[in-house]
Amino acid sequence: MVECILAKIQPNHPPPTILSIDPPIHEFSNGLILMHEFITKEEEEEMIREYHIATASRDGRVLKRGAVHYGPHFDYTTFAVSKSASTPPPEYLTRLLSRLPARDDRDIPDQYTLQHYPPGTGIPPHVDTHSAFEETIYSLSFGASTRMDFKLCGEKESRRLRLPKRSLGGGSETPPPPPSPPVETIEEKAEEWELELPARSLLLMRGPSRYGYTHGIKGRKHDQAGPRLVARQDRYSLTMRKIKPAERIGCDCEFSHVCS
Repeated sequence: MVECILAKIQPNHPPPTILSIDPPIHEFSNGLILMHEFITKEEEEEMIREYHIATASRDGRVLKRGAVHYGPHFDYTTFAVSKSASTPPPEYLTRLLSRLPARDDRDIPDQYTLQHYPPGTGIPPHVDTHSAFEETIYSLSFGASTRMDFKLCGEKESRRLRLPKRSLGGGSETPPPPPSPPVETIEEKAEEWELELPARSLLLMRGPSRYGYTHGIKGRKHDQAGPRLVARQDRYSLTMRKIKPAERIGCDCEFSHVCS
């Protein structure tokens, strides 16, 4: 049964423009750029080791999806940045900055989030907050590869993202959202595809891929590779973003239905 379902799940995305062959760098029409072998295997091992050192000091609980944050502290329930709380990033992270394909200072991140995804753990589809962060979002995958889903966010998807339980933390006392109006047929045919993110690769989200597409990872323990099922392994990620200064908070992009 599982094989029959997964046989229908194939990486499906528009052909990219090849910017480089060694190492491969691919650019997609919606603004995504995928850079293979952005870090070395030795750096990958160091990052995994340092992640576990940083989380070993906690209370011993095994988290399904653990995270370590560096830089200004960001509250994901209020979409606000702390004016005083900040954790300096370690050198093994800041030394990556000089390699980033930054266009200007707004592309140089100051917030870092390290996360661990055991096999079977996914990420709900979402759009990173527009108003709090600059345009470029960097996502470094290491430890193992994974497949990330992208979907052009129409009105139907934007209503799901606006549900109180997602934006404000929810809870038993959160009132249900108002009934959704009928969805036109075109809404059901929104562009949707999967992109393979190899271990040690860096994904850049800019333009429409940053502002108008949801991205997420399905929570499953196997992926389809041709006729075979391939078990997922422990994956880690490093997300790097630039927080906007107070005087620049806000956004006026063309994707107003998901602009926040």
